[in-house]
Amino acid sequence: MTDKPNFIFYVSDSLRADHLSCYGYGRKTSPHIDCLSRDGIRFERAFAQAYKTVESSVSILTGLYPPAHQARTTYDIVPDEAPRIACRFADHGYTTAGFSSLVQISKRRGFDEGFHTFEELFRTQEATDGFTDWAGVCTDQAINWIEECDGGPFFLFVWSNGTHDPYGPRADVFAEDDPDHPIDGSLESLRSADPDQASRVRNLYDDTIRHADAHFGRLLDYLERSGLYDETVIVFTADHGELLSEHGRLEHTYAPIRRGMQALAPRFIHSQTLFEPGAFVGHLATLPYDELLHVPAIVKPDGRTYDGDTRTGLVETVDLMPTVADLAGIPFETQGESLQPLFEYDRPFKDHVFSHTDISRGLTNTQSVRSMDHKLVRVNWELSRLRSRETLDLENTLLSVFKKSITKSELLFELPDENADVTSHLPEARDVLRKALNKWIENVREVSIDPETSELDAVTKQQLRELGYRK
Repeated sequence: MTDKPNFIFYVSDSLRADHLSCYGYGRKTSPHIDCLSRDGIRFERAFAQAYKTVESSVSILTGLYPPAHQARTTYDIVPDEAPRIACRFADHGYTTAGFSSLVQISKRRGFDEGFHTFEELFRTQEATDGFTDWAGVCTDQAINWIEECDGGPFFLFVWSNGTHDPYGPRADVFAEDDPDHPIDGSLESLRSADPDQASRVRNLYDDTIRHADAHFGRLLDYLERSGLYDETVIVFTADHGELLSEHGRLEHTYAPIRRGMQALAPRFIHSQTLFEPGAFVGHLATLPYDELLHVPAIVKPDGRTYDGDTRTGLVETVDLMPTVADLAGIPFETQGESLQPLFEYDRPFKDHVFSHTDISRGLTNTQSVRSMDHKLVRVNWELSRLRSRETLDLENTLLSVFKKSITKSELLFELPDENADVTSHLPEARDVLRKALNKWIENVREVSIDPETSELDAVTKQQLRELGYRK
């Protein structure tokens, strides 16, 4: 026993809040996450700062917004100047450990700094029947490490790929167990799914969540049996969500150009799911829809049960590590804000939440500012950076140029609808959000840090191919 609480920070990759039963989803996808929610505080409107892991992960770890840390690609290392939560815990007498099943969260990128133990699980695990049980592996490693701790307080950071595509292994609860079905959960089948197969895709995703939830439940059960649950702060979140055929990649385009391109190259347009509403599965090269940014955020403090309290104000994933540090009584100066002031009662917290996601290695980026009722999305083109790139993915470059010629650079959505641009109908709302976004960019960039880069090794390249990030 110790007077200091333990901490577990658990990230489930590509997990949408609105597909968890504790967030009001109609299916029982997450009974064990629901249990954690009943013992803690559930933040109903938590939003990620990017819809790509490579940027969102650094924001979660450091509490910095993407334009500040600038770790935009898999090549970029977390800047030395960035605040490191593990270093702070280690300096205050905690034993620290990190377990990652994803190459973007790696020693090569500098995620291991401050951790006494940091295991890159993606280097040692083999796939079975085409899938790796990342949720199970992460739980096994976490339990084994806790059992071997010397009894002092610990900080444990777990990044599970168990809810990332491909969708397997999974529970057979919602999707029909049909090994001959053309949409079998593999990456290839998901990318080729037609809009009329969207229900099959969602069923597979929900079964994958249910499977990952069962393994997360094993971790909670272990903490209960070992007497550690009440004295451990547990944070559960995700780095971003996933599109499950709610949107096409470039559905917000000028109608004449859309019709012309569909007439000239219908097969290409269909294969890339560029214009078709409800045709895209994934989270790359699209717009920052709520399906991609709205993530679960649950905090269970130590020593007290909050009876499933819900907080309805806007919060961000950059706020989670400052909250952890605040609960530990550890200084952690960063851009995120501690959520502890919300623990006692529900009240408004932030007027706006923000995102910034780079596309095509920084040649394009999307930014968004969201209030409770509206969202402004901005698409920025930085094609002048072409000259500074020694190597470049030609397909991504062409797609960037192609998109610049057809896609609106600014859109306004009246939430929850993100299918219609209402800029012309609500100019005052647009102006308010535009002012907030411009001010945010100006403030965030005041602490901008230039990251170093590193080369990708063979293991990293292979997992990126398996996840559909490289060819």
